[in-house]
Formats: sequence, structure tokens, C-alpha cells
Amino acid sequence: ALLELRPSKPNDHTEKIINVVGDLAESAVIVDDMIDTGGRLISAAAMLKERGVQKVYACATHAVFSGNMTELENSMVDELVVTDSIPIAPNKRIKQLHVISIAKMFAEAIRRVHNEEALDALFVVPDYGVI
Repeated sequence: ALLELRPSKPNDHTEKIINVVGDLAESAVIVDDMIDTGGRLISAAAMLKERGVQKVYACATHAVFSGNMTELENSMVDELVVTDSIPIAPNKRIKQLHVISIAKMFAEAIRRVHNEEALDALFVVPDYGVI
């Protein structure tokens, strides 16, 4: 399913769900490029649980985590996976958080650029192809 979100008011980090396109399943995965205050993630997870989703997983590339983590820790998000593209302070490491290192990928990208090799191999998933 696809969630359509809109800010509750201008310059507000909380958002309300406008529309759900498609069917919801027992589990849901929320994908975003970054999490700043977590307001959008908290709103989306709450709406999904209200509509019968049992487990809400979320992932993001960049964990900015500029807000108070208590709200995110007490939210309806069951698991949250982020990369270490931004250092995460110890006081921002909530119980649902799993951090994946991107060091090997960056090292391989640097090696490939230095050796004038293509980067597309970094984006190939076995049995799926180029992403």
C-alpha cells in the first residue's frame, strides 16, 4: 500500500495521513530517505496499526535524529533500521534501532572510482538485477 501524507500545518514536522492506496497486510515496511524528528514515521506507524497492521518495520538511509527520541521509542514502530551515514549518539539509540554499516560499500565505491571501474555492480541484487 502507499500512504499519502501531508503536513498538519506549515513548518510542522507532524503529518496526517490523507489517503491509503492499496491493501494493507499483516506487516508493513516504511521506507524513507532520512529520519529527522521522526514525526512522519510516528504518524504513519500509528495509522497503520489503527488499520490493523500487526508489525510496522521502518528503514531509512540517514538517521538525523534531531528531536527527542522518547516519542519515537514509544511509537508504534516495532523495528527501525538505519545506516551509519550519520554518527548516532548513544542517547539516540532506542530499543527498536538497528544500525547497518555502509563502510564496506563506500570503500568499494572509492576503490572502483580510483581504478576507473563501473559502480553499477554495487547496485545489483542477486536474483533480482540492477536496482
